[in-house]
Amino acid sequence: RAMRSSGGIARAATSTANRAWPRALDELALVPDGVPQAVRDEADYWFGTTKFHMRRDYDVAAGKLLGVWQRLPGDDRKAEALFHGARAWSRADKDDEGQKGYRLLLQKYPRSKFSSEASFLIGWLDFNRDKYKEAIPELEETLKRYGSSQFGDDARWYLGFSRWLEGDVKGALGDFEILAKMSGALSGGKGAYWRGRALDTLDRKDEAKAVWRALVNEYPFSYYALQARA
Repeated sequence: RAMRSSGGIARAATSTANRAWPRALDELALVPDGVPQAVRDEADYWFGTTKFHMRRDYDVAAGKLLGVWQRLPGDDRKAEALFHGARAWSRADKDDEGQKGYRLLLQKYPRSKFSSEASFLIGWLDFNRDKYKEAIPELEETLKRYGSSQFGDDARWYLGFSRWLEGDVKGALGDFEILAKMSGALSGGKGAYWRGRALDTLDRKDEAKAVWRALVNEYPFSYYALQARA
């Protein structure tokens, strides 16, 4: 029975990888009660993973993944299940539960491939709920620990904008200046535009105009150049 169940789970995994999600769930539904715990855990892992990728029943996905992550083989799989379980809670509009999962991931597996994103999402979830003051130290921590990761630039932007929205214009200016040094109209251009906004707010209007003129010259047809012209 365990061998037959393992075969069904393997087929479910393949189906999930190929986006044949209903077929995967059908296979997993055939796993009977009474199988060894490791087999049941594997079935529950794939059930939760499949539901997550289907973008539905996120609460079910979170329950399955967070219920088995500790018993899965290997730290990589444990971290993956913990991360996606936390994401499932967040997508089910239970952001506090999502943040708990991300913090647990950072505690248990600070060097996993999911850790930088988990760290960023802790702060971003606060930003997204208009909790800018709470977001600031979390985003600072992301930059401190994972600033060289692919989430470093996003963390810098949301940190600067959180400071701006909290009224810390001088603090925001420092972040916008760093962003302005990046390349591209949507990174460096955005940083330059908001650097000008901060300078203008601080009554450094000539400096603000100089920044905006440089932005228009460098990225003349971009969104932020149009805003700078205005």
